Amino acid sequence: MALPIIVPAWEFELQCRLQSAHALPSKSLPPRPVRVFQLPIAAASAGREPSERELLIMRWRRIAYVYSPMLADRKATASIYNPSEDDTESADRGVSLSATCEWLLRKRLRQDWALLDTVKRAQVLALAKRFRREAPVVKVIDLAADAAAWTLFAMYWCGASHPSALFNKSLHPPTGLIRWISQFHVDQQRIQVRTIQGRFAHYLGVTSDRCDVLVQRMLKRTGRVALLRELCEF
Repeated sequence: MALPIIVPAWEFELQCRLQSAHALPSKSLPPRPVRVFQLPIAAASAGREPSERELLIMRWRRIAYVYSPMLADRKATASIYNPSEDDTESADRGVSLSATCEWLLRKRLRQDWALLDTVKRAQVLALAKRFRREAPVVKVIDLAADAAAWTLFAMYWCGASHPSALFNKSLHPPTGLIRWISQFHVDQQRIQVRTIQGRFAHYLGVTSDRCDVLVQRMLKRTGRVALLRELCEF
């Protein structure tokens, strides 16, 4: 029979102190973001019942798992801009910020369009002819995933609710582009032209990847894709 091991009280206390001294500090994990599915801004601000399209947008935002951050976390860049000595870019370079960013957007759309094969381009063009704004849901057999992602990406940046608007001559700058530029302070738009252009070129790639993810989520859960540009308002 094994005899019990007797540890003196002073030795037990010393051992506890050594263990507590070498113990790793507990790592506090940051809180996970609160996922809130909000009503579209127009309905929420007017205090009215949402329309059928707004309810459709909210339903597909749930399906694609697109959530809106808490209003307290939304901080406009314009409100926190403070001019500094680093703002050395000349304001008189003969470069229009919106025109150059629009050129970058059109170039990205042409490049991604060129990556689609003939069949997928034909699917997009055929969809533009029979698309109904009140029924923007498309089956996967009618539109391939990468073609749907390109269409969703283009509709978001051009501010189009109908795919046919993507192939018509526009009389105004792309709405999505103007909305993105408006987040910057007026002085930033005038002085930090090159910096904003670089950020925009990078963000084009980010939104393109996000559109691919949205399409894959919708196809995985329903086998269909909702071509609603409001889904891309991340």
